[in-house]
Amino acid sequence: AFDDDYNNDGVPNGLKYFFGIDPTVPSPGLSILVPAGSDANQFSFTHPMAEDLTTGISAEYRWTKDLATFHTDGASDEDGTTVTFDRGEPVDGMVTVTATINGTPTDRIFVVLVVTQDE
Repeated sequence: AFDDDYNNDGVPNGLKYFFGIDPTVPSPGLSILVPAGSDANQFSFTHPMAEDLTTGISAEYRWTKDLATFHTDGASDEDGTTVTFDRGEPVDGMVTVTATINGTPTDRIFVVLVVTQDE
């Protein structure tokens, strides 16, 4: 099932499915995350993603400046900073995501990926 952890490695089956990882194999972790470039208000990162996702799985990127208050894609924080994410199509099991920051400048942004099973 989506929330089960077939091999008890701490990574739920649904997340492994999204990343294109066999749920019977221990997770390699997310060391595959690689910065892909940056400029003044934009940065990119790459992560694994299954190329044959079926319906029933939703994924969204959320962002925060302080690891306490998380904002959804396109939402603004109290300072007027907005971050939007553009996920490309997966190629050879990898996908590049570009984040654009608008509004109030910030020194750092943290990003989390939330994968859920649709009801």
